[in-house]
Amino acid sequence: MLGLFKGMSSPLLASTLFTSIMFGSFESFKNFFQDGTDRELTYFEFTAAACATGLIESVFYCPFEHLKTKMQTHYDSSECPLSPTLSPRTTTRV
Repeated sequence: MLGLFKGMSSPLLASTLFTSIMFGSFESFKNFFQDGTDRELTYFEFTAAACATGLIESVFYCPFEHLKTKMQTHYDSSECPLSPTLSPRTTTRV
């Protein structure tokens, strides 16, 4: 049963970090478009804040997701482009 949760701490922490960046940047962009007032945003301003948040999230999230996918799909250390330091499992060839 514990095998199901092995390796879950890293993605869980990364997900928490990226979600906090996403919500924090969205609130910052909404405040930027509100100009310090409490007025409601127009649809265009709300969409612009969401698009800017998506851009910020993709800049932070995509490189880590790419690295994670590379590590998960290349089990043989000789094939892994991140070898030998970041290979998920090293094999010894005889």
